Amino acid sequence: MSQIVLKDLAFQTIRTPDLAARVLLGLNVPTTTLWMALTLMGVLNALLYGVAMVMTPVPEGAPLFALPSPFQFFVLVTLGLVAMVWAMTQIGRWMGGQGSLRDVLVLFTWLQFLRIVAQGAVVLLSFASGLLSMMASTGIFVVGVWIGLHFVNEGHRLGSLGKAAGLLISAGVVALILISIVMSTMAGPMIGELSDV
Repeated sequence: MSQIVLKDLAFQTIRTPDLAARVLLGLNVPTTTLWMALTLMGVLNALLYGVAMVMTPVPEGAPLFALPSPFQFFVLVTLGLVAMVWAMTQIGRWMGGQGSLRDVLVLFTWLQFLRIVAQGAVVLLSFASGLLSMMASTGIFVVGVWIGLHFVNEGHRLGSLGKAAGLLISAGVVALILISIVMSTMAGPMIGELSDV
């Protein structure tokens, strides 16, 4: 990894995501390190969320429990990331894929890192122009989906972007269900606390 320049790998990921995926799959990064890196992505997501909360204060009279705290957001995001890795691994195998948990983990973690860097740039851009930041967010989403399709296809050796799309959608549904369950359990105590005030 020390011989790979992150900037070059990032540009390669955008230009030729399939080749970038093969480079990442060839790295010898320990699984434990990858889990730690994925957790760090949750922390960085929570930091960006906290910055967004400061930049866009909750309107007066709005229910406080409508927005999670940065720590709760960290828990939800990290749980969602772990759920996506697990779901993409298992569903990929059910679809005939050959990727291991580590394969999915290294590709997904790198994609999350790039997304966070891009979102950080969007936050800075929002200071200059809200419209430009919205357009940039849309572009980032589209490019991210395109890269994700190639990553999933290469990671599981599916040989079809259509299968990769089906896998991504299925994994997203599983992660969404899990997050919804957790959010419902978190919202109950918060509402109870507010009613006691």
